Amino acid sequence: MLKKVHHIGIVARDADSALKPYVEGLKLQPGHSEVSEAARVKIAFLPVGDVELELIEPLSDKGMVAEFLARTGGGIHHVCFEVEDIDAAIAYLKSLNYQLVDQEPRRGNRGSRIAFLRPEQFGGVYVELCQPAQAGA
Repeated sequence: MLKKVHHIGIVARDADSALKPYVEGLKLQPGHSEVSEAARVKIAFLPVGDVELELIEPLSDKGMVAEFLARTGGGIHHVCFEVEDIDAAIAYLKSLNYQLVDQEPRRGNRGSRIAFLRPEQFGGVYVELCQPAQAGA
């Protein structure tokens, strides 16, 4: 079901400021960045080999990311696993009574399809499933 760790999501009050120690101290090069109006977040990616760090800044005081920041002050929010077939992965997890935030896949960044599982089942960390967009699609 799982292909690999796709990225690790880290919530920060300011994504640009959060980039600084990764770029200056760890010499990582910033990758893709975008604003998701639907999720009300600003996202900056830092590639590290085959995995990315995803720095996430809430753009409002509403939503899952803003609530996480208010509750925790920021930090590791989720681990994202790439899957080949997100619909099959969701159906399988539902059959085992796992609790999902997203009952159906929704659009993620770069045209991906994503779904989150509740953190209570995974040591307080959200798990995200991601099916990347098909090349040329």
